[in-house]
Amino acid sequence: MRLFHVERMAALPVERASDDYESSGAGRPARPLVSWIRRLAPLGLLVAGLIVVLGTGGHHWLTVEALSGRLADLSALVAGHPAWAAAALFGVALGVAALSLPAATVVSLAAGYAFGAGLGALLSVAGGTLGGTLAFLALRRAGVGGMAGRLPGWLRPVADRPWAVILVLRLLPIMPFSAINVLAAAIRMPVSIFIIGTGLGAYPPQFLYALLGARLPALLAAGDRPGLGLVLRPEMGGPLALLVLLALAPVAIRHWRRGV
Repeated sequence: MRLFHVERMAALPVERASDDYESSGAGRPARPLVSWIRRLAPLGLLVAGLIVVLGTGGHHWLTVEALSGRLADLSALVAGHPAWAAAALFGVALGVAALSLPAATVVSLAAGYAFGAGLGALLSVAGGTLGGTLAFLALRRAGVGGMAGRLPGWLRPVADRPWAVILVLRLLPIMPFSAINVLAAAIRMPVSIFIIGTGLGAYPPQFLYALLGARLPALLAAGDRPGLGLVLRPEMGGPLALLVLLALAPVAIRHWRRGV
């Protein structure tokens, strides 16, 4: 009985070791491959979703022209089922951000037209923040954060000021939403800072777009195309520039104190 127990214990390491290797005879561990698949799976799902949307032509529905032709349908949906309309706009904003589709402006215009500037911007930013966070986490899991040690010299100071980076880049329409996600993952920005900074920084410009959405019929009747050109006009872009300066003020003060 004791001899059988010893023989069984001696066989265990052999069985366990055999589980770590492929049966192909190559002698290479199988677990690193599984680990890579698990790391890349979330990002792969997002890329697959993007391919499906582009392949089926879904992105053609996310244009100003498509929105202009569906204003009556959107009004009817909001009048009959306001909760469903709000959930749909939130979901579209989430999907656009998660799949890195360049249609956040159209979503904010639609949300502003449907629910007004304040609530419309809130729905758009909430969905965009959640979708952006999903993309950010997928990028981090895929190993984009490992690029932090190989950043160019001029980008390394950015990693020391995550709050200023995320606020300013979300406030200013100078970098695509998806590119900011990649940069944040590359500098290993803390998740909490990314979420809060995205929500706070994205709301002012999306509020301006939602404000344009609330006036969309009048703008279209006047022949104006709602977009970045209207947002950057002095009467609308001025407050946005002021917010950017306020976001940069702590960084400037810290730099000045170090110099002194």
